[in-house]
Amino acid sequence: MRNDFKYLLVLFLLISRLCTAQQDTTTSKLVENTGEAEPFFKDTLVDQLLRSQTYKYWTKIILVDHVYPNYLQTITLEPEKRRVRIIDSTGTKVASISKKKIDKLILDLSKEIDESDSIYIKALWPDDPLNKYELDSVWYKENVLSLWDKYRNSYSIELDSAQLKNSQFMLLDYSSIYRTLNTPNNWNPNEQIMVDVKIAYPFDILHLQATSYFVYALPWYYFNNQTRLSNSNISKLIAQLLKITKQKSDNLDRLSGTNFEMLLMDDVYNRYLKNKINVH
Repeated sequence: MRNDFKYLLVLFLLISRLCTAQQDTTTSKLVENTGEAEPFFKDTLVDQLLRSQTYKYWTKIILVDHVYPNYLQTITLEPEKRRVRIIDSTGTKVASISKKKIDKLILDLSKEIDESDSIYIKALWPDDPLNKYELDSVWYKENVLSLWDKYRNSYSIELDSAQLKNSQFMLLDYSSIYRTLNTPNNWNPNEQIMVDVKIAYPFDILHLQATSYFVYALPWYYFNNQTRLSNSNISKLIAQLLKITKQKSDNLDRLSGTNFEMLLMDDVYNRYLKNKINVH
C-alpha cells in the first residue's frame, strides 16, 4: 500500500511537470526572440520536493569532483532499500551508508536553494559581498580588529604605533572596504569544473555546478532555474555530502570555508589597507 502511494505521488508530480512544459517552452522562445534576460520564476522542482516530501525519493546522485592537478572523479550514490551504495570512478562499490543521512542533506540543500533568492533582502547594503557567507557589517566590525591582530602575527607585519592606530581606524570603515572585496559572483561554463552535483528524480534532475577557486567555490549555478546562488550554506552541505563518500577530494577545505577569515583579511589587506598605511 505504501509503495502504491509512492508511485501515485511520483506519477502526479510527473503529470504536473508535463502540464507546465508548454508554458516554459513559450517563455524560453519569448526570451530567445527578444534577447532579454530570463526573469526569475519560483522554482517548481524545489517547491515540489519540500511541499510533498518527495525529496527522499531520489534515484541517483552523481558528484563530479575536481582532483588536483587536472582530473575529474565521478562518485555515484545509489539507494538500496534503507542503505546507499557509494560507487567510485572505476565503478567499484567502496562504501554503504544509511539513506536517512543522505535524505536529510538533500532536504537541507533544498531549503537553502529555496531561500537563496531572498538572502540579499536582509542586507544593510544590497550588494554587500559578506551576505553570501551569511555574514554582514555587524559581524565584520565585531571581529575585524582581532582578525587583524591574528593576520599581522601570522605574516609578521610590523607597524609602528601611528600605523597601527591608523590601520585600526580604517579597518572599521566598512562602508569604504566592502566594495573592494574580491568575492566573485560569476559562474563561467568555460572554466574548469570544481564540483558538479546532480540529484536525479523520476520526474526531474536537480543540478548545481561551481567553477570558482575562491573560498566556498561561490557562486553555484543552478541549472533548473538558470540562476547564480551565492549562499555558502549550499557549499557546506555539498562538502558534507563529499565527506560522506570518503573519497579523496581537493575541494573539501574550499567548500567547507576552511581558513575563510584569514583569506578575508588577506583580501582586505592587499586590496585596501597595504598602500594606505605605507607597508612595504
